Amino acid sequence: MISKLSRTKTKEGAAVDSVFLTITRVITAVLGLVVTKLLSTFFSLTDYGTYSQAMLIVTSIASVSILGLTNGLNYFYNSSTDIETKHKYLVTIFGLQFLIGSICGIAITVLAVPIINYFKNGNLIQIIFFAAWMPLFENLLNMLQVLFISIKKARMIALRNLIISLLRLAIMFVAVIITNNIVIIFISLVILEILQVVYFFITYRKLKGALSIKLFDLKLIKPILSFCIPMAIYVFTHALCRDIDKYVVSYFSNTETLAIYSNASKQLPFDLLSSSFVIVLVPIITRQIASKRDDLAKQSFSRYLNFGIMVSWIIISGLFLMPKEMMEFLYDDKYISGYQIFMVYLGIGMLQFANITLILSAKGKTKTIMYCSIIALIVNLIFDILSYYVIGIIGPAIVNLLVTLGLIIALLHFAAKELSCKIRDFFDFNEIATFIFVIFCALIIVSTLKELFINKINNTVVRIFVTYLFYIIIVLPLNIKKIIRHLKGLNKL
Repeated sequence: MISKLSRTKTKEGAAVDSVFLTITRVITAVLGLVVTKLLSTFFSLTDYGTYSQAMLIVTSIASVSILGLTNGLNYFYNSSTDIETKHKYLVTIFGLQFLIGSICGIAITVLAVPIINYFKNGNLIQIIFFAAWMPLFENLLNMLQVLFISIKKARMIALRNLIISLLRLAIMFVAVIITNNIVIIFISLVILEILQVVYFFITYRKLKGALSIKLFDLKLIKPILSFCIPMAIYVFTHALCRDIDKYVVSYFSNTETLAIYSNASKQLPFDLLSSSFVIVLVPIITRQIASKRDDLAKQSFSRYLNFGIMVSWIIISGLFLMPKEMMEFLYDDKYISGYQIFMVYLGIGMLQFANITLILSAKGKTKTIMYCSIIALIVNLIFDILSYYVIGIIGPAIVNLLVTLGLIIALLHFAAKELSCKIRDFFDFNEIATFIFVIFCALIIVSTLKELFINKINNTVVRIFVTYLFYIIIVLPLNIKKIIRHLKGLNKL
């Protein structure tokens, strides 16, 4: 009996769920990269630039229309004690998203001509009406995933994401190889997202009961928005900080240049493991803070930060050895000219090793997050424009890197203040310093080997594989014990 319980326990826990999520997310991310490779290879720079502009609109509007409701759903659902109250919050939050998302969809449709004029690309007219409604369904899907994580269905979410990624790949293959029509892509994606939303609501009804519109409570709107709006401003401004450089490049250059910049600055799945952990840890840390266990929340957050740094930096650092090869491999040789921008965004990826807003959000200090993000956005916009004029297209990427660093430091400072500690209490700086030294030495050694021997290999894929293999052989054995220690600590949660 004891051994059976022991085996069951080892199959549960934050780390186990997170690793399961990560495995499926790795496969999902790889499939996503295959989709990008398909589009980049078979579409011209103009067509891919048009696709990038439409998706830029989708991501920006999604960031506006989500209105912080994903964080609100997590906060109110996990803070409520009875199922009736939980369902009232759920119906009210989802109702607000339906309303706001629909308004945004109509607004994009009405303002289609000014939007097309901004991008100076008449080809957008073919797809903008379909792109207008994608933010609504993307936001609903994100909220539903948070809900299913909260009811301990992380593995179900992981499997669903895998299946959807396979379907998306099939859609892209048909659109690119057979029809070579970008319109088919957007029509198919909208239909796929609608079907997913319907599936999730039906599944939740089977698991926890129906979410009737009668439960929509006008009295809950004020507390929901009071919590969510400051967070909404952060989500929106943070997303704009991430994308404002693309808007600047779009305005001052052309569709083809944006195509190159978009791929070079594309957010690659470097943080898969650490982000999978935060999906599972958000409700855990929220409950720790709600029950006034700040010391435990600090310990949980610290383990998560240190683990995220080690895993993300090991994965990313090796790519600095071969930026041109990676641009050709991930996209196509016509995108290689953007390799310097790619390197800057590798640096940004190294900074995004964790969800820095986790503590402040759980503490309800969303206004602090809001003010920090507004300042970051204003600074980003001003210096993006100035840097573009002074040093060219790489300027906005560098500004984005510096602003991201500043914002992370500020948010960590306020998070530490809420937990009555200092930033240094979150990190094991001796361990991190040793870790950075090992990576630095590995980069020098492998860079030398690459210059002497590896660059003589003609095949790009083989050259990438050999270079990265040498790097991992040096770095991973020296850090594996530390990674496992942090993993075990997280699993105890």
